[in-house]
Amino acid sequence: MLADWNTVYKACLGILMEERTETKKSLPWVATSLLVKICKFKISETSKCPQIIKFQIEMVPCGQEVTFTSHLIPGNFIMSANKQQQILILQYRCPKLTRIKVISVVTMAVFSMVLIAFYCLQSGIHNRSTVCSLPHNLTTLVTKDFKKSRQKIVTTIPNGFKKSRLKIAHTHRQLPQCLIIGVKKGGTRALLNYLNIHPDVVTASDEIHFFDRNENYNQGFDAYRHEMPFSFKGQITIEKTPAYFTSPKAPKRVFRMNNSMKLLLVVRDPVERTISDYAQVAEGKRMKNKPWELFEDKVIDRKTGQVDKTYSGIQRSIYIRHFIRWLEYFQLSQFHFIDGDNLVRNPYKEVVDVETYLRLDPRIKVENFIFNKTKGFYCVKIDEKEKCLSDSKGRKHPDVDPNVYQKLQHFFHPYNERFFHRIGRRFNWS
Repeated sequence: MLADWNTVYKACLGILMEERTETKKSLPWVATSLLVKICKFKISETSKCPQIIKFQIEMVPCGQEVTFTSHLIPGNFIMSANKQQQILILQYRCPKLTRIKVISVVTMAVFSMVLIAFYCLQSGIHNRSTVCSLPHNLTTLVTKDFKKSRQKIVTTIPNGFKKSRLKIAHTHRQLPQCLIIGVKKGGTRALLNYLNIHPDVVTASDEIHFFDRNENYNQGFDAYRHEMPFSFKGQITIEKTPAYFTSPKAPKRVFRMNNSMKLLLVVRDPVERTISDYAQVAEGKRMKNKPWELFEDKVIDRKTGQVDKTYSGIQRSIYIRHFIRWLEYFQLSQFHFIDGDNLVRNPYKEVVDVETYLRLDPRIKVENFIFNKTKGFYCVKIDEKEKCLSDSKGRKHPDVDPNVYQKLQHFFHPYNERFFHRIGRRFNWS
């Protein structure tokens, strides 16, 4: 018989189980699809839930593979990871169907569909603001928006797999419709992390460097698409590579792929950005026991005593010089500028502005941001879980000679004014 809807199975389904299952206990499962298949999964006696797990499973006829995305659960189910096909496989056993069993399966399938329909009607599926969902132990743990039929799956990725490599039913890879093009050390990783809260946004986990590196660009757009995460219809894919902003080749290449691309540019005080740029490089050299120069020696030419324009950290901070190249191919309306300094102080305000610019439904709440006193910056809070950036973010800046700091301010001032004039907006960069 089909188990009662209120039965809580001890099977690691999004809730932390406290009791162990009985040896070889078989559980009936129902897929919420038009054709319901009933199969049984074997559960071991010592099965435990190491952590909260959320996943999707799509039932298919017996004998075929089931695509599955979740944390590998040792001992619970018979599972394997196929890295070549880039999917997780959940193996299961189906009973031999005698005539009586065939009749039983069909009867249970019809009965379960009636129960599903009845449950949805009871939950008020006719109300668009109401989410119709079966008990968590029988359904995919996803956020559903019936109004626009969009879904976002929250998963725990096993070691050796990336989110972009997991194939989920009814999803596909698509080229990004939005790029975070810069600037380096402006807060681009934090912005990507914040935007990933939204159920209609999927993000590439790594910096792809497709448009700024010839060896990547020459592989073609299909190779670029393959680096994107799987997404549902209606979701927007975002990729972040800060090196695009300063690359002479990137604007034209992006235009060739999509001339209506939406472009996000995070900018911050160029003096602070230059210091942050230096701090990252200096820390890398210290970790490798390599010598490094003081910040003052990097930014000031010893012969002239003036700012060294050849230093890469200085060049990346002259925003107008790079931005005019992008304006040769894209309209100003295609850019949205994020105040990187305010992104640190008030991330909710900046992220909501991006949400509006991308014409996304308002889903990000102020409660999603929690200040971590230990790290000194905001972290993301989802489902009572706090997720922070790595320790490499928010590193301490070196103490800078006040005279050098002031000299940098005077140097960047005319460039900043030209940048403000071109974008029609001012930032509080003293």
